[in-house]
Amino acid sequence: MSKRRLIPTKHYSKEQIKCLLDHTSPHERVAFALAIHAGLSPEELVQLAHTSFDLQNNLIFVPAIESQYRRYIRIAPAMCEFITPFLGHQKGTAYAFCQCTGIPLSRLWLARSLERALHEANFEICALDDLRWSGAGWLLEAGVPYAVVAARFA
Repeated sequence: MSKRRLIPTKHYSKEQIKCLLDHTSPHERVAFALAIHAGLSPEELVQLAHTSFDLQNNLIFVPAIESQYRRYIRIAPAMCEFITPFLGHQKGTAYAFCQCTGIPLSRLWLARSLERALHEANFEICALDDLRWSGAGWLLEAGVPYAVVAARFA
């Protein structure tokens, strides 16, 4: 198993991310948008359940992966509107991102989906963490305090 990279290798603009998301399926688009805007890692994304979302209060309850504590992430109302139709479509399954049998999708699914979308958008291949760090960079550029961004993208 390889170690996680701590330094992003690429930084994408909002226009580039929009172009990339235009080359994804709705299922993939929601996963990648959550990674970018909420800072969720691939491990966190595949573990999200329907009960992880409290869209009335603009919250996502992130399962504990690398620590013993769950964390709560506040998301923008526009992101809630973006997620709502997807969650309605996935009713009857425990996981937000799962196969039709209810088995959660894997990190490999995320990696392959991202690789396909990058290829279709004529972008260089990168890791999902590079997209996450682009989102973190946007928050820092907007003046969000470093401590807040660091906690969100932990």
